[in-house]
This record gives sequence, C-alpha cells and structure tokens, in this order.
Amino acid sequence: GGTIGAEAAAKSPADGYTIFFSTTGTLASAPSLQPGLRYDPLKDFAPISTLANAPVVVIVAASLAPKTLSELVQLAKAHPGALKYGSAGTGHFVHIAGEMFKAAAGVELLHVPYKGVAPALVDLLGGRIDVMFDAFAQYEPHLQSGKLRALAVASAKRLARLPQVPTSAEAGLPGYDVASWFGLAAPAGTPREVVERMNAEVRKALAKPEVLETLAKLGLEPGGSTPQEYAAMIAEELATWRKVVNAAGIKIK
Repeated sequence: GGTIGAEAAAKSPADGYTIFFSTTGTLASAPSLQPGLRYDPLKDFAPISTLANAPVVVIVAASLAPKTLSELVQLAKAHPGALKYGSAGTGHFVHIAGEMFKAAAGVELLHVPYKGVAPALVDLLGGRIDVMFDAFAQYEPHLQSGKLRALAVASAKRLARLPQVPTSAEAGLPGYDVASWFGLAAPAGTPREVVERMNAEVRKALAKPEVLETLAKLGLEPGGSTPQEYAAMIAEELATWRKVVNAAGIKIK
C-alpha cells in the first residue's frame, strides 16, 4: 500500500513541487517486508514533518474473561497459543502490532490473517477470535455499545476519545508503544529552505484548534516535528520493524 507512490516521489525532481504523504507502511513496514523495493526510506527522501499518529489499542471481545491487560497476559501465559488475534493479512500493520505485543508480554498467540480488517472485526464481535491490536476509530461504536472492550492504549499518554483506558505502561506492560504514523516528505535533495518553509506551514496548521479537534475525533495524536526529528523517527521505526519482522519470520508471498 503506497509503495508505487513512494517510488514515484523518490524519483521526482527535488524542486519543491513534489510532496510525499509518508506512512508507517511506506517507510517502515514495506521496506522490512519487501527487500526488493526500488527506493531507500532513509536515503531517497527529505523528511518534512510528522502529521499525526494513531496509537494501537488492545481490543478484546466482550465475551473474553480478562477485564485488564494484566489479566489478558496472565491468560495467554497460562494457555500458550490458545488465544487468537486477527489482522488484515500477513505483514499488515495489525499483524506486526500483534507480534510486538507478543514480544513485549512474552506470550504466544495464534495469528489469524484475514483479507482486510472488516472480516476480522466481524469475527472479533462474534467471539471467533479473541483480540486485535489496531487504531481504535473503526472499533469505537462497538466499544461504546459494550460489544468490545479496550484494555490499553500503546502510547505514552491516554487518548482523548478513550480517557478511561489506561496506557500500556499504566496497565502493567511498559515498552509496548506502537502506532501507525503519517508525515510529509520531499524527494532527497530538495533545498533545505524549501523543506524548512513547508515544515513551518505544517506546524502552523497543526496548532489550529479546529485541526486538533478533528484529529482527536479520529483518535489521532497531532504531530508537528522538525525535519531532523522526523528523520530520526523514521530510522528508529525502520529498525524496530525490521527486528520484529525478522524475529517473527514474517514473509510476504
């Protein structure tokens, strides 16, 4: 998802007229899963700024006994491989987020890949799978109705839309910090003054109350980094994703 656009952006003239909507998928996930990509996430782009990120929420079926993250971990440790977590497919963000949870908690879960989030959500609601690790927006109606239960937010702070849900650290699992993120980048070699000007405009927009309100409604945390901070984040995220993908032996056919 997005790799064709990323390749096109990487090959575009560095004249300030091409801006790339960069994501976890294009700069961390895909490069970790597809070694043959025709762009380098660290060398072919000039990061401009982060835009927002969507922290993962640990969501379980209402029929599942655990009411807290600690109870979920205890249950998983007591029955290795018995609990099932769904994803939108092998190598999808939700799959990797689940592998990160397994590593952080020291548990074994059975991965059940689906063709998209929608069928996985149907089975989560039906109790045919037990847990998912995903941004919460599309699950919100079911959380409000009580059909699903959120146990923790994999972020340093609680979400404004889920103030009652603890962070993973508060829930007893420090170190489980994962989010889907979005940002802007330009082709490598774009003049520094152009990058800095675009960065200033992005940060100005992200400071507007109406923008912050919209992001909060979507379950997103606002970004607004410096170009240097975004570059460092991309490098760190890429290293993290590669480590998880290699450790889990995930292959895309």
